[in-house]
Amino acid sequence: MASDWYYPRKDLTDVVMNALESGDTSAFLMFGRRRMGKTRFLLEDIKPAAQQKKWQILYVDFWEGTSPPATRLAYALQQNLYLSLAEVFPKIKGVTFGGLFSTELYENKSAKESAPDPYLALDDLIGAYIAQEPKRPTLFLFDEFQKSAAHKSGRLFLEQIRASLNKRPGRALAIFTGSSTEALQAIFDDRKGPFFDFATPLPFQPLDDGFVDHCLSKFERSTKRKLDRRALLDAFDELDRVTHNFRECLRFMMLDPDISVADAIARARERFVEDYRFADTWISLSDFDQAILMQLAKGNSTLYGKATAEVLKKQAALEKLPSRSKVQAALERLGRNDILIRQEDEKAWIFIDPEFLRWVKVTKL
Repeated sequence: MASDWYYPRKDLTDVVMNALESGDTSAFLMFGRRRMGKTRFLLEDIKPAAQQKKWQILYVDFWEGTSPPATRLAYALQQNLYLSLAEVFPKIKGVTFGGLFSTELYENKSAKESAPDPYLALDDLIGAYIAQEPKRPTLFLFDEFQKSAAHKSGRLFLEQIRASLNKRPGRALAIFTGSSTEALQAIFDDRKGPFFDFATPLPFQPLDDGFVDHCLSKFERSTKRKLDRRALLDAFDELDRVTHNFRECLRFMMLDPDISVADAIARARERFVEDYRFADTWISLSDFDQAILMQLAKGNSTLYGKATAEVLKKQAALEKLPSRSKVQAALERLGRNDILIRQEDEKAWIFIDPEFLRWVKVTKL
């Protein structure tokens, strides 16, 4: 839907901007479920608020592609630099973007020996970009940041980014977000890692009922039709307050004036199964991981008990009862694969995507 349907998170924006501006923190770690609107919050709330203060902003999405994270960031910096690469690196003859940050530098020994260190070059680019605005901060918006750690060059990249931000206190601010809470949190919880205790955690909570009222207003203005507010509030709850999924339901109601709210939800869910590729996700899992998910979908909270072990052995066709460590390894693997997440008490695991949970219940139990 068009951006004018966007429901601003003013209170959250104020919290973030005030803390960054006052120096209470120089970085936020923002985590939350998928399709809740984290990217749009960065681009439609935080970015305009920072621009209003005349801050410099750089948004980098690490999600798509297989290029090294340093390449992704360097490309974004280059696109927003006033200077040419030759001016940033005057001592390197014939410097090119591809020459400094090509994948070969990470894989080819001879290429590394004949080229400047790409991470030092990346730091120079960051410094040149920040220097463009000497009187005001630069805010880096790092979206899907967990993907940077997953690359084989991720550790070196994380070390350099931490160093680059640290050496420019008050000038370099950052917000890190990601759709994989487990993977993102792991970067900042690693006691031996460069980002340990670096950013202030900020949960990205579901929107309140005002979001539904906002959508109702936009819907009525666009279609000249009125909808039942109570029915839409119930639909929002039914869809676990996932903003993207609720908007998809409204889209079906815009296209078909005779469709009921219940049927619109059903149509939207059919679309989710296709768009989110639940069947492909399921097929990619091992028999044991599938068995674990089926037990969780049934509401089984005693995954380490003997009775559950018997069921897992049978479902996954194991030769012997699975050990506690095998179950734990499967849960952590499913967490890394963005399927499960630990609850706040860290004692139980739940499905990240309620719609995938529903699909498992309907098709696998």
